[in-house]
Amino acid sequence: MLVLSYKNIILRPLLESDLAGWQDWYTRETEWTNWNAPWWKDAEGYCPKKYAEDGMQARLDELAYYESSVPDVYVRLQIMTDCGRHIGSVSRACDPNIYSLDSVKGDDDRLKLGIVIPPNDVRGKGYGKNALTLWMAYLFESLPVDVLYTQTWSGNLPMIALAEKVGFAEHMRREGIRKVRGEVYDAVGFSVTRNDFFELHGEIVF
Repeated sequence: MLVLSYKNIILRPLLESDLAGWQDWYTRETEWTNWNAPWWKDAEGYCPKKYAEDGMQARLDELAYYESSVPDVYVRLQIMTDCGRHIGSVSRACDPNIYSLDSVKGDDDRLKLGIVIPPNDVRGKGYGKNALTLWMAYLFESLPVDVLYTQTWSGNLPMIALAEKVGFAEHMRREGIRKVRGEVYDAVGFSVTRNDFFELHGEIVF
């Protein structure tokens, strides 16, 4: 099993023991959904029960996939603290629609990164920064890409700060296309090159 470590965090694949945590985060400790694409919660027909069921089914499918094969490069890893607490996940996806902000069509080489840390009490302690930094280093070392991307909305100030801390710089913005809890926000895209990343984080070695 792949295990990556850096400072106070460990990244590893999903285990069956992680499912209880995700079940709790989808049904009880749901504050994180106010930051992670919260416009879905304003969408017509949004159903919390179905959201939780779909999320858990995705985790079950992921677990079954990992148990049946070992991918060359993982699309998602779980975040553990160095004390062994499970606190979230990092992920990647190639989706040309994600980056329609700059009117580029069919550009599916743009690798979008994501991070979710649901427990409130572990935020602001460097876990997110170290987890995302390690995930980016792993992807740059494992995939033939020279640029990594991420995206958020302008009201998600914690994610914007995190992106900038790990080396991302804003490279595109579309004003007023996100509506969250009755307020209008911008969609914001960030990117970082391989050279800029390792110039900032050259201490990471696999």
